[in-house]
Amino acid sequence: MHGRETSQIFDSEPTGNMRATNYRFMSLIRMARTCIDREDWNPSEMIREVKDGCLISNMKIPSMGTKRCSWSISCQYAQKIENGEIADLLRDVIVMGAAPTFFESIDACGNDFTVRPITDCGKGDPMQSVIMGNGGHTIRGTATVKSVN
Repeated sequence: MHGRETSQIFDSEPTGNMRATNYRFMSLIRMARTCIDREDWNPSEMIREVKDGCLISNMKIPSMGTKRCSWSISCQYAQKIENGEIADLLRDVIVMGAAPTFFESIDACGNDFTVRPITDCGKGDPMQSVIMGNGGHTIRGTATVKSVN
């Protein structure tokens, strides 16, 4: 993603990704939207193939690293998956990862799609908030689950 300034630095074409909350703020590079392409998986079929995992629904608090590669998301709702069956409700689940590893781990994508409003996405100094949405298809990925007590 580039604006005119960063495209010159990286010797590439501008992609029109600079925007600001209003005219009083400096424009920042912001992602317009990102979606993982739909596949034909039924979400319940995706769960049936999981031997040991977690079903995570919605997020409460996302956090991005300064280089926009590492991230963490505290989950609003999570359940244990054991041998293809949804089991216990889990408390205080936080998902952490690095973007390249996360996207490479996706091995199934559902045929469902939802969009949820997010009150704002903050970025910059001084802080610029932009109303946005978040959502997508159910996805399944391989990951290491660590429990911290």
